[in-house]
Amino acid sequence: MRDNFEGSATEPQFDGFFRSHGDLDTTAQCIVEPATGATIRYTTSRNRWQGHSPRIREIRASANLANDLRPACWIRFDVIEAGRVAVTNDDFCYACDVVSHSLEQLASGLVETAAEDISRVLERGPIIYFEGLELRHDLQGSRLGVVVARYLLDVLVSRHSPALLVLCPYPLQFESRRFEEAIEHAVLQKSEHTLERNRQNLIALFEREFWVSRLGKESDYWGTSLSGFGFIQGPSGWSIYQHGKHSRTESRKSS
Repeated sequence: MRDNFEGSATEPQFDGFFRSHGDLDTTAQCIVEPATGATIRYTTSRNRWQGHSPRIREIRASANLANDLRPACWIRFDVIEAGRVAVTNDDFCYACDVVSHSLEQLASGLVETAAEDISRVLERGPIIYFEGLELRHDLQGSRLGVVVARYLLDVLVSRHSPALLVLCPYPLQFESRRFEEAIEHAVLQKSEHTLERNRQNLIALFEREFWVSRLGKESDYWGTSLSGFGFIQGPSGWSIYQHGKHSRTESRKSS
């Protein structure tokens, strides 16, 4: 199962996927989101890839409202950063493939749509993958999940100075449908219609709240630059650049 977003007309709902991975350990750091008063607890894993490059760390978080012992939402990010040696596109894809299936899909999606080698992106800063957000069902429509996720993202940006944010707006509850063969045709058609409606709702939500755009016409991923970098899309793909400078890759390929 790909660890991505579950959709409703407003924002993702809680479905227990992240909860099934167990509670956060005692080393979790705590921060408070000021607008909602929600307490966010999050942990950062050690490097999940044992090679020299890249370094891949998982950030898992839960948020609780005041006087509520039940988590209101669960959030997961991955931070991918350059290691001690330069990483080729093949190295990047192999490391992500070993760590998880969802990161393997991410790596392929980035390599296929980027205008330059991923090593050039990592030279500017880490890649943050917003892998999942689940909101408790009774809080649907409150925007709590998005508010908390944006606040945690701001904290991670200040600590890691990433160059790129990437996400995949795919409703989690429909993932198993892609692999079921014994579904009646009428049921499958109805499911696909609901999937596409929820997916479009998620796309609109994340474009509005996180200022992302699609990384290529057929890509499953959306992204944007962070930490003061610029983000452009050209005939040969997307690119990250420093403000005041054009992308050398785009200039070279378009000349």
